[in-house]
Amino acid sequence: MEMDDLYDDVEDNIYDTVEDKPASYRPLAHQTAPQVSNRGLRGAVVFLGLLCGFLVVGLIVVRVHYFLATRALAADLFFMKSNLHDCIQKGNDHISNLTEEGDQLNASLVKATQERKKLGMDITCPAGWWLFNGSCYFLSSQTGPWKAGREDCKTRGAHLVIITSKKNRSSSKGSRSPIGSV
Repeated sequence: MEMDDLYDDVEDNIYDTVEDKPASYRPLAHQTAPQVSNRGLRGAVVFLGLLCGFLVVGLIVVRVHYFLATRALAADLFFMKSNLHDCIQKGNDHISNLTEEGDQLNASLVKATQERKKLGMDITCPAGWWLFNGSCYFLSSQTGPWKAGREDCKTRGAHLVIITSKKNRSSSKGSRSPIGSV
């Protein structure tokens, strides 16, 4: 119970120094509260105000930069799309031209073959070569790179060809390597 006694003594001592003043008591004009320096508080307020101002300015700058960057990226994307469209169109035109040229060459070959048959020109192929569709073909037993096959065909006075259609492959005696054509 010593603690209870101690608390009672403290409570009594605290209130001993307080003067009882009436509720309507006001301090006189010459009686003022002690002045507290607001200098430290003003500095903190100014600092926080400036910090908030810089943050707002920073956010505005970031937003403007983002807006300008997205506009620039959108313009670049539009430019790329239009260029891509142009490239695709040019590629399609080129494919059409190549297809037309291929058809013309094929028609010319058919016409030349028919004229040769009409004139009764018999084509004879060198030994080891065979005749197919009006051309002589040689099936090499050697394998190797494209350049070597091309050079071999040039020495024989022929052109290196690759057979792509199944019909022509079946006629090439089970081709194992590139075939030369005269």
